[in-house]
Amino acid sequence: MRVSLSLMLAISVLAACAARPPPSASSASPAATSCSRRLPTACVGAPPTHALDVRPILERRCFACHANDGPAADEHDFSRLETVLAQHADIGEQVASCSMPPPKTPPLTESEAATLLRWVACGALAK
Repeated sequence: MRVSLSLMLAISVLAACAARPPPSASSASPAATSCSRRLPTACVGAPPTHALDVRPILERRCFACHANDGPAADEHDFSRLETVLAQHADIGEQVASCSMPPPKTPPLTESEAATLLRWVACGALAK
């Protein structure tokens, strides 16, 4: 009798889960549904450099808020190399989690994200 009761409970739980509608695509943010980035655990290949690889991405994607008179420039002025180097780990986390750039702006391309994540994994070179 106990097995039957357990089996019935398991079936009812599965049925309840199966009857639950999937989350609607409109309720999820695009970044939340399509972001699957990870910060590399090792530096593979030639490391990206700040001057040639990272700064151009930051200029295109981040400077509007994180430089000059941008709303986040006081705390995170990415036009200053010292700031970018000091905050490289946070930049990596924000890129990996797709938290930046903010949802109302175009997302990083996968190539841009990969470059920034490799730069962080390779030690955030200042060159």
